[in-house]
Amino acid sequence: MTNPLLTSFELPPFSAIKPEHVVPAVTQALDDCRAAVESVVAQGAPYSWQNLVQPLAEVDDRLGRLFSPVSHLNSVQNSPELREAYEQTLPLLSEYSTWVGQHEGLYNAYRDLRDGANYASLSIAEKKAVDNALRDFELSGIGLPKDKQQRYGEISARLSELGSTYSNNVLDATMGWSKLITDEAELAGMPESALAAARAQAEAKEQAGWLLTLDIPSYLPVLTYCDNRALREEMYRAYSTRASDQGPNAGKWDNTPVMEEILALRHELAQLLGFGNYAEKSLATKMAENPQQVLEFLSDLAKRARPQGEAELAQLRAYAKEHYGVEELEPWDITWYSEKQKQHLYSISDEQLRPYFPEERAVNGLFEVVKRIYGITAKERKDIDVWHPDVRFFELYDDQGELRGSFYLDLYAREHKRGGAWMDDCVGKMRRADGSLQKPVAYLTCNFNRPVNGKPALFTHDEVITLFHEFGHGLHHMLTKIETAGVSGINGVPWDAVELPSQFMENWCWEPEALAFISGHYETGESLPVELLEKMLAAKNYQAALFILRQLEFGLFDFRLHAEFNPEQGAKVLQTLADIKKQVAVVPGPSWGRFPHAFSHIFAGGYAAGYYSYLWADVLAADAFSRFEEEGIFNRETGQSFLDNILTRGGSEEPMELFKRFRGREPQLDAMLDHYGADSGALSVLSSRWQLEHDAEALMALVLTPERLELRKRDEPKLGGIFVDFVSGAMAHRRKFGGGRGEAVAKAVGVKGSYLPDVVDATAGLGRDAFVLASVGCRVRMLERNPVVAALLDDGLRRGYEDPEIGGWLQERLQLIHASSLTALSDITPRPDVVYLDPMFPHKQKSALVKKEMRVFQSLVGPDEDADGLLAPARALAKKRVVVKRPDYAPPLAEVATQNAVVTKGHRFDIYAGTPE
Repeated sequence: MTNPLLTSFELPPFSAIKPEHVVPAVTQALDDCRAAVESVVAQGAPYSWQNLVQPLAEVDDRLGRLFSPVSHLNSVQNSPELREAYEQTLPLLSEYSTWVGQHEGLYNAYRDLRDGANYASLSIAEKKAVDNALRDFELSGIGLPKDKQQRYGEISARLSELGSTYSNNVLDATMGWSKLITDEAELAGMPESALAAARAQAEAKEQAGWLLTLDIPSYLPVLTYCDNRALREEMYRAYSTRASDQGPNAGKWDNTPVMEEILALRHELAQLLGFGNYAEKSLATKMAENPQQVLEFLSDLAKRARPQGEAELAQLRAYAKEHYGVEELEPWDITWYSEKQKQHLYSISDEQLRPYFPEERAVNGLFEVVKRIYGITAKERKDIDVWHPDVRFFELYDDQGELRGSFYLDLYAREHKRGGAWMDDCVGKMRRADGSLQKPVAYLTCNFNRPVNGKPALFTHDEVITLFHEFGHGLHHMLTKIETAGVSGINGVPWDAVELPSQFMENWCWEPEALAFISGHYETGESLPVELLEKMLAAKNYQAALFILRQLEFGLFDFRLHAEFNPEQGAKVLQTLADIKKQVAVVPGPSWGRFPHAFSHIFAGGYAAGYYSYLWADVLAADAFSRFEEEGIFNRETGQSFLDNILTRGGSEEPMELFKRFRGREPQLDAMLDHYGADSGALSVLSSRWQLEHDAEALMALVLTPERLELRKRDEPKLGGIFVDFVSGAMAHRRKFGGGRGEAVAKAVGVKGSYLPDVVDATAGLGRDAFVLASVGCRVRMLERNPVVAALLDDGLRRGYEDPEIGGWLQERLQLIHASSLTALSDITPRPDVVYLDPMFPHKQKSALVKKEMRVFQSLVGPDEDADGLLAPARALAKKRVVVKRPDYAPPLAEVATQNAVVTKGHRFDIYAGTPE
């Protein structure tokens, strides 16, 4: 029987590949590789590209072309038989890799080539391939004594085996949990698309009802939309404890010992090679120069993003408390309330967008973007052998009609398919010795919901972004012009630069000019309506800082886990994660959470001590795209420059040099921060969050100093700025030495003995009276409609929350709600005992010049012309009383006579009855 893996094929014969073909084919290919190495070395010096590198590249390519479909099938069509065959090959491949890396004759042959006359005649790409090979010899232990070389081989083989075990455990744990729902009421709140997918899952298993699984297309809608809190908790617990010692399948596929052994062996391997730890070894092949540089990069980013992240979470908590009466948010609540808040703030949800992103429109829109930027055209072929009927195959042609590359597209989630999304190479570009050119082929794999109920597959906008991301990787692989094996396409590209083309491509998903043809309603073909587009763009940076902090948590955890490993103390996986959370995270996680146990990127992928690469490359991607923003997002000259300097160059040159060639300078962090609306913590966040627009003619300016946010009057700079400060200055003095319970405002709201009323300050202003009430023990919710004043209050609160002396009680007692009292007073829950009003009132024409602070403030907000309308809803809301602060010369609010008043020099506090429950 012919083994299809050993036949000559341009594209893998997927339908003919069986598990029993795998081991014999790999064994034969490895024998051929070994024979080629011995033959090349035996011929002796002088060595050249033609008699050394080229023949080995071609035999290695045959091995790669043979093993690539096997590895891919193990990920997308896993079965016990295939898994067993695949795992039998791993030690064979690891042993061969070690043998080559420690082959002294081959190492000397490469050194002879580099040091000989032939090296000067090599191309830039060929020199880089030779240099990389010599570096890899060093990293394979070529200089070690024989006993240590042997130990290196043992460790490498074991790490290969452990990585596969880890990955299998995650897959089995993910498939090992499901829940059949037979009462639709339990799924209240779920969108129809998710319900249809769950029904289809159940039907495929010949079950009646709705089948939920831990695959992301099933899991995420439950966490995001399902009103059933108990079900959200059940799924969250199952998902966040996969492959661990916790949760519903505790201990069944536990990765705890696997992680421990992986980390210990990586550390031992690094020290064998002369590195202090595995993080140092990892950086030997990356852009970053040393661990300190990586840690400083991540820590600096964390300092910039954390204040905004804390504010975003505080706003979410305030929203949940105000609108749902929820005091504490559990981890399975965060996504649900975030979706509700997002809809509340922006009147938009992913489900509203889904009908506008049917598969064909999104895929064809992606191709149109690429055509406009690079002149590349995609053409589908239907005659290609694929591994599943869902899979499609496309070829890419340039504007000269030349075939540049091709790819398989596998978009839908299904059983026995690894979760997530990825691009991998099937065939690499290479010029063969006979002069023929091998064109690159890629796999693009996602896990989206398939078509159901006669509708096409409808993607969320996030899924469209994922599609663009993976296609960015694909373009890097397929559009390369480098014909040298080892440095063509994504080969030889440092891991912290490989995400540049992918994250760069995501930007077009946010551009109205591109969305016009990326989107199109699946029934009418209508592009995304302007009102939906505007809402989507307004919500783009919703919780952006929380996203960055989550990525920083992953990156720091990964890097410190490898950099700080101590063999005497063990891996300390959970302790390290807890330490990182204290430093970075603002969203608390449960003690039983086991995120590391399914963190395949670093334990079964290529991101060990390299997960920081996503954020590192994000800086490059944002800065690269900023040139398109300056010159036009479909500017062909700009696109050609990116193509010529980045996409086509593969790993043939250092990525920093390539970037500088495209951008004209080194990358700048500010572009990435601005991209997320997290600039320095920062002004672009303020403008996005508080809906502020820059106006060069404005009389007022918000200024962010190193200490605080200030409001300044531009035509009177000597006045200085006004700001909110609850920690020091006048407010600290008033708190420590003021009248406390004896203050007029405290008497007016009814503070007496143990009675401390719950207060809504419906005209918060700069928060002075609210702070006084909070300092004596009242719980106060501040309403402020002016976005500039709200921004000042929020800044002051954030700094107050961080203060060790007052932060604890301040967080419990004083909250900010950005809303107009005219509308918010009708729906605040729970009802307060007291509503406090202090509307701005014009001062007397002949009064002395008011304090400079109030002059600036009054220039901004002016008098509250609609203040009279507040009294009636305030009285309806308050259970006990309404207190209105007025200047002594002002008439009663709304001309309604007061029942009682607390009078001070210059002011009075008018008191009105509320509405008892």
